[in-house]
Amino acid sequence: MFGFLYNSYDDTVKIPIQRKLNYRKRGLRITDDLDPQQTKHLKVTMRLLSSFQMSIYDNCGFLSILTVRGRQLLSKVQSILTPAEAKNWDIVLPEEEGLLQEARDYIHMMITTDDVVFPRSPPDGVLRELHAHVDGSSDCFAVAIWGVWMSDAGDRDSKLLYAKTKIGKQTVPRNEIASMNLGLQVVANMIKIYKTVSSVFVFGDSEAVNLQIKAVYKPKDVFRSNKCNNIQANIEEMRDAGVLVEIFLVRSADNQADPCSKFQEASTQLIKSDKWWRGVQWMRKEKTAWPIVKVNVQQKQDEKMKTDKQTFRTRHP
Repeated sequence: MFGFLYNSYDDTVKIPIQRKLNYRKRGLRITDDLDPQQTKHLKVTMRLLSSFQMSIYDNCGFLSILTVRGRQLLSKVQSILTPAEAKNWDIVLPEEEGLLQEARDYIHMMITTDDVVFPRSPPDGVLRELHAHVDGSSDCFAVAIWGVWMSDAGDRDSKLLYAKTKIGKQTVPRNEIASMNLGLQVVANMIKIYKTVSSVFVFGDSEAVNLQIKAVYKPKDVFRSNKCNNIQANIEEMRDAGVLVEIFLVRSADNQADPCSKFQEASTQLIKSDKWWRGVQWMRKEKTAWPIVKVNVQQKQDEKMKTDKQTFRTRHP
């Protein structure tokens, strides 16, 4: 099932984690599973690290809170050893940069993580809402999406549907708006598949992005302007389809995409918890219980107009 392992007896799906290194014979990995003790002296090259990272099959992004560490590490390696030169692929990563030990730690973490098992069946009820959490960091941006099912009795339950992490060599503000763009692109596609969805809620922790989307004034910067245009186009497309779309500002602690955009040591435990697979508890409550941060958009616009006028007068006395 989608490359995962399905257990028909208990209706669960397992995501197998590759524990063999890339020594192939006729397309098959011929070595035994890597022993955790072997990672202490493993000679990691860019080729080996890239092969190990690509061998982790995770098309729905359920392991993204762990594999983001490998993505960031590989990006760091390729910024020091350019992949454009063939010889760099087989050079052992430099110890003085800390890259070799970091690569060993990452491989050790992955092979010692138990294969993830989760229930295949959705919760009882009908899928009515999509909750997308977006976040950007110094070198990544990410989205994580949960579906919320509602029963006839009004009970709410949720389940992780998709997560995606992308490397972005931009500033944090640019990665924040890129994550919002990514999140809205994904949910705009998902509502075409999940026909019962009537509401889409997007949560981010960047006040600047929240204001840019809702403000009358658009950024002059081409990158951000293009992202804003894409965001508005996706919002309008969903609203034209009769779907309610709302974007909310939350604190970083309440942003569930945070561990997808930057690796956290606690993610090795989070991957086993309901908080990841079902989402936070407030997701299963009414909107009045959500930890939304209020932003006075009109006040911010008035302040910007006042600042622009002062700047104009200073430049043109």
